[in-house]
Amino acid sequence: MRRFRDFAAKRFNAHLADYAALHRWSVENPEDFWRAFTESAHIPFLRPFEKVLEKQIPWRHSRWFPGAEINWAHMALGARRESDKTAIIALDEQGERATLSYRQLYKKTSAMAELLAAHGIGAGKRLAAFMPNSEETLIVLLAAVSRGATFSSTSPDFGVGAAADRLSQFAPDVLCAATHYFFKGKKISVVDKIVEIVARSPQTRTLVIFRADAAELELLGNALAGVTIVAANTAHESDAEIIFKPYGFSDPLYVMYSSGTTGLPKCIVQGHGVIINHMKEHMLHCGSGASDTIFYYTTCGWMMYNWLVSALCFGATVVLFDGNPFFPSADSLWKMAADRGVTVFGTSAKYLMTLAQENFDAREITRQSKIRAVLSTGSVLPPEGFTFVYEHIHESAQLSSISGGTDLNGCFALGNPDLPVTLGELQSRGLGMAVEIWNDAGESVVNETGELVCTEPFPSMPLGFLGDETGERYRSSYFERYPGRDVWAHGDFALLNERGGMVFGGRSDATLNPGGVRIGTAEIYRVLDLMPEIEDSLIIGRPKDEDEQVVLFVKLRSGELGDPLRDVIRKTIRDKVSPRHVPGAILQVSGVPYTINGKKVELAVKYIALGRPITNRETIANKEVLAEYEALLKS
Repeated sequence: MRRFRDFAAKRFNAHLADYAALHRWSVENPEDFWRAFTESAHIPFLRPFEKVLEKQIPWRHSRWFPGAEINWAHMALGARRESDKTAIIALDEQGERATLSYRQLYKKTSAMAELLAAHGIGAGKRLAAFMPNSEETLIVLLAAVSRGATFSSTSPDFGVGAAADRLSQFAPDVLCAATHYFFKGKKISVVDKIVEIVARSPQTRTLVIFRADAAELELLGNALAGVTIVAANTAHESDAEIIFKPYGFSDPLYVMYSSGTTGLPKCIVQGHGVIINHMKEHMLHCGSGASDTIFYYTTCGWMMYNWLVSALCFGATVVLFDGNPFFPSADSLWKMAADRGVTVFGTSAKYLMTLAQENFDAREITRQSKIRAVLSTGSVLPPEGFTFVYEHIHESAQLSSISGGTDLNGCFALGNPDLPVTLGELQSRGLGMAVEIWNDAGESVVNETGELVCTEPFPSMPLGFLGDETGERYRSSYFERYPGRDVWAHGDFALLNERGGMVFGGRSDATLNPGGVRIGTAEIYRVLDLMPEIEDSLIIGRPKDEDEQVVLFVKLRSGELGDPLRDVIRKTIRDKVSPRHVPGAILQVSGVPYTINGKKVELAVKYIALGRPITNRETIANKEVLAEYEALLKS
């Protein structure tokens, strides 16, 4: 970060004494900032841009890097096709699947691109992957992008309904899928899921299938009449030079999906701005470079997969892992990281807090490792989570809690190697991100909780939504929170302090508001997580007597919920959070609903309380628990 600050100050004759000055300069002078970053990162445009930003009013219509042509696969592989440096290490629960140099990855991508070209994949075409986080998926992604296609992926652990809801909207010309994956030591077949997904996607006429045996190929052939089935693997290499098809910045690269827990997921179209923003986050906010080995525990259905593999663009080694993070034991990922020389270790807050609840200790492992940074996202990491990491995981790593979203495929707030870590805080707002906290009156506030907004355009803004020809759904999703104001409201409830650090309180559509006093649900989860009797919890507000009643659901470690424990819970919340937010009802449940990516599904439970339908339960990993909530909220 400091090196870039010095570069930008010299390049544009700016006084950038510290990070606060650098951030202020980056949002007040976006053209200079993004030009400085693309130059310092040596981003290889296929055709140079005419200008950095063509700002429009409203600014959601602004154009980034007009005139430029670029290709992410070229950014990753073009300058490294002869390099023997390790590009990827791919592992699953069975062990190592592949370790490939950049030279080998280039050759395998070339071979896969030839196969995809033979089946019609090129500029303007769509390719979807229903695959685990493996070398196969990455090679398919690089090959599809090299051909100029739009790529989208879902994870095979998605329910068939959730996967089909996404892929049928995406309407891929070619579907790539793997017949199985491993989880908790078991081989999980998804052949039946593949058949149903293709059956619900009539526009898909080619299925490229990995890991299939003869019997599976016969089954697929019989079930999918009229669909061309191509058996594929990644053993093949080609010496042919890859001809990287150019994308403009308004051309679609990725389609990502919103959680879709209360309706069909939005299909969010994104361009190469996400790759440039990823590189900024990796290189500046994580301090990463070609010497790093970067790991993030993720599936291909989460934006962190796209974020992780962008590290190839600056020559890092990327570790891909598919499986259960606790199999065969809680120390599995930490041992893997030590064995493979991981320097940047990424995971979810849920994973870290689960380790904390189990009194796990990894210090003997990490002392022998090269880990220098631990990243956490997916939900709020409370101060106790920070303490746990420093006392039981790694005594000196930079712990970066990061937050942004699938919508922008990146972060609004994240870590900073030049700033100290403060318990419970995200260290800084992202460079080039004009992030503020606004109150209900639309006033920018400091040291007060409010709505996270972005007041200026940024390169990784969505290009739009599939099927939203007028742009109305896009506008209503982000730009209606403050009528008459041209501002992106992200839907997060957060606080910005005078140091520039941020504290997140959860989603603003799930905040509690009894008596007109708003509070983020994360503040209550924080104190409940410290209670030894409680394994998990979920809290919502529901209308009652022209006000809002707070309703708390708890999963206990053992036993039945009685009035004595209810009294302890109420007293704990009253004393440590707020007397206004003491639950009016505390109910016992057997489980808390989570998305497949590990986020609590508060909004779906709130819909139940309001009597609204939940039209897309397939996105919930343990959707069966919703029946308990329906019964409890009706009684």
